[in-house]
Amino acid sequence: MLQLSQAALDLLGENETCLLTQAGVVGRTLLELQKVDKSADELVKMHEQAMSMVREVQTALRQYADRLEVDPSRLQQLEERLNLLQSLKRKYGPSIAQVIAFGEDARRS
Repeated sequence: MLQLSQAALDLLGENETCLLTQAGVVGRTLLELQKVDKSADELVKMHEQAMSMVREVQTALRQYADRLEVDPSRLQQLEERLNLLQSLKRKYGPSIAQVIAFGEDARRS
């Protein structure tokens, strides 16, 4: 969850290719258009509303990510369990279903 929220924040963030930077370019272009054609006022207003919503999403997402707790001991438990599953798959079959089937067969024998 933390990784996904951080990825989304990076896409929204403040670098050359992020959404907010690109949307800023669009906004400046719309302002130039508005200077030569006053009928573009509504486009500028729509862009401002969209930017406000994107910033709200960014703020809410940052708050969400801040609430996520990373418990090192829980993370270690999960990593150990994943390692065990990978080990079982190497030994008894390439899928969890095959590992379970092997275990059921062994139990019946």
